[in-house]
Amino acid sequence: MNKLLSLKLESGESFKKALAYQSISFWWFFRQFCYNILRDYEVDNKPKMLNILIGRFYLLINALFVFVLSCFLVKPRNNRHSPRLFVISPQNGWRKMRSLDPRVKMLKIDHNFHDVMSMMEGEASFIGLNDSQWLLLGDFRTFLEKRHDPDCVWKPLERFLTPRVAFSAWRYSRKLERHWNRAKREDGFRRFFKHWNVDRSHILRMDFFFRFVLFQQVLYIELMKRAVRVEKPDLILISQEFTGQGMAAVIASKLEKVPTIAFQHGIITPMHSGYFHLPGEISDKITPDHTLVADKTSVYGLYTRDVLVDSCGYPADAVVVTGQMRYDPLEHADRVFNRERTLKRFGFSPEKKTVLLITESYSRSHLFLRVVASALKNIPSVQAVIKPHPNDVHYEWHRTILENEGYAAAVAEPSSDTFELLFACDVMMTVTSTVAIEAMLMKKFVIVINLLGARDPTPYVEGGGAIGVYKENDVEPTIKNVLFDEKIQKEFEAKRERFLEYHLLHGKATENVVELIKEMIEGRT
Repeated sequence: MNKLLSLKLESGESFKKALAYQSISFWWFFRQFCYNILRDYEVDNKPKMLNILIGRFYLLINALFVFVLSCFLVKPRNNRHSPRLFVISPQNGWRKMRSLDPRVKMLKIDHNFHDVMSMMEGEASFIGLNDSQWLLLGDFRTFLEKRHDPDCVWKPLERFLTPRVAFSAWRYSRKLERHWNRAKREDGFRRFFKHWNVDRSHILRMDFFFRFVLFQQVLYIELMKRAVRVEKPDLILISQEFTGQGMAAVIASKLEKVPTIAFQHGIITPMHSGYFHLPGEISDKITPDHTLVADKTSVYGLYTRDVLVDSCGYPADAVVVTGQMRYDPLEHADRVFNRERTLKRFGFSPEKKTVLLITESYSRSHLFLRVVASALKNIPSVQAVIKPHPNDVHYEWHRTILENEGYAAAVAEPSSDTFELLFACDVMMTVTSTVAIEAMLMKKFVIVINLLGARDPTPYVEGGGAIGVYKENDVEPTIKNVLFDEKIQKEFEAKRERFLEYHLLHGKATENVVELIKEMIEGRT
């Protein structure tokens, strides 16, 4: 991807320099996007031709629609008697969670920042920002639910739309698209495409980047800049800072000189395209040659700190080990969950061993489910529950595969409480899901299935926290060994504890984060 970015245009300018908007270059975003499509990583997320043709028009119409409705529906902003914190959290972070209070069964909360907002009640006011693609995704109901959040005032990012913002986004994205349309016809690019087997479908998705994704990113930046100027936050908290909204918040914060903390959302490895940077690419300076990161990045444990500093080019003083706030309640899981009640809800026997399958919204999960279902057919003493990914709203494929394999398993709702299902199971199986860490914390056995012949993208097996299976014929005996062989179980338990020591600081993560926030507000770090 760096070779592509360094190609010279007919003007003599490098493609990397051409991808610039007000000294902000989008090469880092384009590199990440192309890396994923050339690996066919998210093969289930191919752009529709309609989006390519009318991308900008859709985004503008949606932004205007959300702006008008939000003028009537958004609550008044908080007072200025306490520090004001921006919370940048994706819409899918709003989920059902079981409360530790036995009098409250379920809560709808932002699972990324609920704990810190609750702990800082009265000490700070929170304003939550996220985009709201109501016309396309139908998440208007989520917006209405967020209006009743006692901890945070939620505002659609589109609430800060102005004619000037819309014009700037349109003008600059069109300019960058013209650069791309000229570049892809030049000889140097054609030779690159041929050498790396970039076919028509890949180029179509690159067109989608310039027609839809890039315009959306410029729009995010302009909206975020205005939001910071209007609301004047003292600190910005960001989940998934490598995505469109997250990076827009980082850029806006640098321009407006507001400190930021990014929070590790999932497992970060040296292969993660959202975090990988070559030496010298990261800088606080906004130039076409550099990319930006948050002032501080809060990570789960020592492993992630080492990855970011040693392999991804992060400054050592920009990474802080705090632990993961979402995992603090797992210390008290036995006070909240009841294994027998959970299994009976699925019509299962509490006396039987239970396997929990965590799928993802990628096609590789189809192979995973088919192979595991085929193996479990031969172990009648074991029952299985399948938990689809929260984003996998069209999850009928799970039942289709089960029918084809002739295996009966329970398929939970994507919005089901993952912690509850983990508490009820004996073994958790997945491909790459971060739920593996949660399973280890709850002292469950973890099996990772990787049948694609590639290196494990996550360090679960390499670090000793999980048992890896790399051949289809090994799936069934591995399940039996993990469930019924006490010697293997004891060996695995010892390795699991060593894995957690390196990968996760757990127990007081929320307290650690609150202390970091106070230090940042007071300028102590």
